[in-house]
Amino acid sequence: MKKNFAIVSLALFVFTLLRFSFSGYVSFQFSNLMLFDQLLLVAGILGAFSFWFLILADFFDNTEIKYKFVWGFCLIFFSWVASLIYFFKYFLPKNNRNA
Repeated sequence: MKKNFAIVSLALFVFTLLRFSFSGYVSFQFSNLMLFDQLLLVAGILGAFSFWFLILADFFDNTEIKYKFVWGFCLIFFSWVASLIYFFKYFLPKNNRNA
C-alpha cells in the first residue's frame, strides 16, 4: 500500500515537472493558467510533498539503515535528491521483500 502510494505521488510530481518544463511557461502567474494546468500544478505539489513525507516516515521507522544521522541530515536539507536515492536504495527493496 505504501509502495503504491509512493509510486503514484512520485509519478504525479514527475509528470507535473515535465509538463511545465516543456510547456513554454517561462514566467507565469497562477491565475493566468488554464484550469487543467492549475489543478495539475496543485496536484503535483501535493504529490511531491506527500512523497517526501512518506519517505521521511519510512526513514524514522526503518532500523536497518547505516549512517542514520547522515541520511536524516540529507533527507532534511537535500530533500528531493536524497528522497529519490533513499526511495531506490531502501524503500523499494524493503517493500518488495514484505510483499
